Amino acid sequence: MRLLVLGHAYRTPVTVAGTALEVARRTLGDWREVMADWAQEPSRPIPADVLRHAHAVLADDLGVPAVLDTLVTVATRADVPAGAKFETFAFLDRVLGLDLAREVGHQHRAAP
Repeated sequence: MRLLVLGHAYRTPVTVAGTALEVARRTLGDWREVMADWAQEPSRPIPADVLRHAHAVLADDLGVPAVLDTLVTVATRADVPAGAKFETFAFLDRVLGLDLAREVGHQHRAAP
């Protein structure tokens, strides 16, 4: 429910529907799973451009939906190492409160 609500500007009414809740549940599960995988890699700094963008959108009327879009983008960027992806998600989760690192240490990476 929290991810679904955070995906909308805080002044925007949100209609909660079963399909939307299922998509949010799957997204949250996927993010927690990849966080657990990324946590097994060496830590790397958050890319400066990502950090600047996140600060800018949060300063612009608390742009949490844009922060979620940033996470989607970072997760798929080939130029960002896994450790930096982990640090980015963990850092931004301080604002989001989605407990994205919950699965860290509870999962083993699948054998290649």
